[in-house]
Amino acid sequence: MTETIKEPQATIRRLDYDHYLDMRDGQVKNYHHKRPETRNLEGTRKGIGHLRKLITLNFTGDISKIWLTCAYF
Repeated sequence: MTETIKEPQATIRRLDYDHYLDMRDGQVKNYHHKRPETRNLEGTRKGIGHLRKLITLNFTGDISKIWLTCAYF
């Protein structure tokens, strides 16, 4: 018994950076672009503040013994 595997069909087609075609109904729609999280300074500030609290609450020892390197992408 042989089964045929159906190829997935795309329902949208990108037209340019800001627009795409919804092939189900033929409408041209706009992409909603979001800023990358690294450019959202308020979110970064809150995240680093949260990290500071976690380190403070979980670190035992005097301040000269802490060494931390963070890479935030």
